[in-house]
Amino acid sequence: MKIRILLIAMIIVTLPAVAFADPGGGGAETSFTASYVTDYTTINLAASQQVNTFSTEIIGLMQGGSILYDQTFNAAFSDAQIQAYIATVAGYLTGSGASSILGPTLLTDSTSLSSVVSIGAPLVVSTLQTSVTSEYIGPQTIFVGVNQSTPFDIAAGGVDYDTLVTTYITQDITTTTTNTYLTSDVYELVGVPTVTSVPEPATMLLLGFGLVGLAGVRRKFKK
Repeated sequence: MKIRILLIAMIIVTLPAVAFADPGGGGAETSFTASYVTDYTTINLAASQQVNTFSTEIIGLMQGGSILYDQTFNAAFSDAQIQAYIATVAGYLTGSGASSILGPTLLTDSTSLSSVVSIGAPLVVSTLQTSVTSEYIGPQTIFVGVNQSTPFDIAAGGVDYDTLVTTYITQDITTTTTNTYLTSDVYELVGVPTVTSVPEPATMLLLGFGLVGLAGVRRKFKK
């Protein structure tokens, strides 16, 4: 029994020492380490789009008078809500004594860039992974681990086999720029009141002369 135990101990002592990666260590004669690196390739793509917004103001008034109705809508002039409001204002002006409606007449029209927003969205297109094992003989210090950031010492006479795993990632980044424009319009509806005909002074004078002449003719016939 003692002889068997002694033989097993001798075999264990004569086996070569094998050590895996141990940051800060490296005293083993042969060691194995691993390193990991990620390589990104970015393809930038550009896209743009335009967004149109509207501000439409409708004004209603009687001719020569002050503004009776004034409403602003966040919509284009052709919007059904605005057209309905125009019809309503025209009805109110008619009820206020207007015999006809002028308009809607476009008073002002302007378009301006109100905002610019850029948003980038990355999209991974492909991923490729490679593995390369390199031999390093001591004494020296190599860098292993994630992004090869951890130092590993190899003693004199020692050998390290480092497996470098590189992941290649190709991604597209599409940056979309949104240009928002604001179109501001102002329209006016004018109610034209019914005009009562008033004789002019010259007409009144002629009418007076006519009446006087008519009276003279009557007197003459009476005589």
